[in-house]
Amino acid sequence: MSQLLRALGPVRLAAIGGMVIVLFAFFTFLTGRISSKDMALLYADLNLADSSQIVQRLESQNIPYRLEANGSQIWVPDEHVGKLRLTMA
Repeated sequence: MSQLLRALGPVRLAAIGGMVIVLFAFFTFLTGRISSKDMALLYADLNLADSSQIVQRLESQNIPYRLEANGSQIWVPDEHVGKLRLTMA
C-alpha cells in the first residue's frame, strides 16, 4: 500500500484528495437539498412588528419558517401556505 502511494506521487495524491473533498461536499449538499421541504412565500413587504407577530404565531403552531430580506419576507413549507393565509388574515 505504501509503495502504491509513493508511486502515485504528491500531485496525484493531492488530486485524489481534492476529488474526495469535492465528492463529499456534493453529496452533503445533495442530501440536504433532498431532505429539505419546499418553502413558499407566505408574506412579503412586512414591517418588523408585523413580522414578529406572525413568527410568534408560527412558533406557537410549531410550523417551520424562514425569514429573508431582513425579516420582511416569511417563507413556510409549501403545504401550509393556503391554510396560514386564511387563518392569519
